[in-house]
Amino acid sequence: MLLAGGDQPVARLPGLVIGREQFLAPLIESHGLSVLLNVVQLELAKQNAQRKGLVLTEDDLKQERQRTLNQAFGEVDAKLQQQIDEAVARKDEAAAQKLREQTTADHEQLLDQLLQQQKVTKPEFELVLKTNAYLRKMAEQEIKDIPEDTVRKMFEAEYGATVRVRHIQSNNAAELEAAKRRIDAGEPFEKVAKEVSRNARTAALGGELPRFSLAHTGIPDTFKQVAFQLKEGEVSNIVQSEGAFHLIKLEQKFAPRAVKYESVRDGLKVKAREQVILGAVNGLREQLAEQARDHLKIEDPVLRDQFTRRLQERDKQIHDAEKIREQQERERLLRQQKDLAPPGAAPATDTPAPAAPAPGQPPAPSPAPAQPQPAPAAAPKPAGAQ
Repeated sequence: MLLAGGDQPVARLPGLVIGREQFLAPLIESHGLSVLLNVVQLELAKQNAQRKGLVLTEDDLKQERQRTLNQAFGEVDAKLQQQIDEAVARKDEAAAQKLREQTTADHEQLLDQLLQQQKVTKPEFELVLKTNAYLRKMAEQEIKDIPEDTVRKMFEAEYGATVRVRHIQSNNAAELEAAKRRIDAGEPFEKVAKEVSRNARTAALGGELPRFSLAHTGIPDTFKQVAFQLKEGEVSNIVQSEGAFHLIKLEQKFAPRAVKYESVRDGLKVKAREQVILGAVNGLREQLAEQARDHLKIEDPVLRDQFTRRLQERDKQIHDAEKIREQQERERLLRQQKDLAPPGAAPATDTPAPAAPAPGQPPAPSPAPAQPQPAPAAAPKPAGAQ
């Protein structure tokens, strides 16, 4: 039976027929743009890979899925792996196999919980997973060997001085200003992080990030510099990068560990190669987003309006980020003027005009904000107008 206008039925009730168009309209309104952009990125990734003569196999997809789950649930896996090793050591293979099966079941359960927290559907997850697998194939083709200095930087990142911090992440600077006032008034940082932070994974941990060093390659330099300049217990001003804003609290600093480079070099080279590949994957993903922004023509009016608004929001975030940088530069110049003023001089105003540094004095380093990569990716994020 056809409905008015040739619409196809999808469900029936006594005396009622639910048409496909009636059914799809609210789906497009609520989830259509995210799904469309994920499909677009997947098709672009497939097209780019095919131009390089690359074909994605089922084994590639399986490995990408396992890598994603390992990154998301590494801490849980480490505890179970210890139990598996203990079972193997006492030659209890039945117990070891049962624990391995538990690991797989735990992964799927944790994944469902994580996707629900991040408001990502399972089909979207699978789309992004497949896109990532294509991007990895291209990245691996480009990366042949890892320079020795990259491995040494990894050594410094793994065994150098490290810090443990908490952060609160938002796309809205005003939201973080309000959060900072709450913290300054005495509320615990971790409590505010749980209530305010838009990073679903770290918010649940009170904003806590894994320890990192100045040589760590997974976190932008400016974010690391701000973290290392803080005193234990101190909270930073708003830190910004790539459209996101952060507050950072330094929890603890740790001294370097005494380990010989030669004894860990081979393992570090494998780990360094993986980091380089992930960096290349992120770069390729940015290229896909740029291709979509520049060339995507959306015919559906609802999706077209949503895409236009998404681009406008992105432009606003960039504009807000520029305003934050300008404010920080004014604050830096004010501090510089105060530092260079002779004893007894009148204090500088709160809004100094831009001024060159005094003769012979280099410009003071600007604590420009940055966006960290808070933790190994818990799950691929849906595509957007990045």
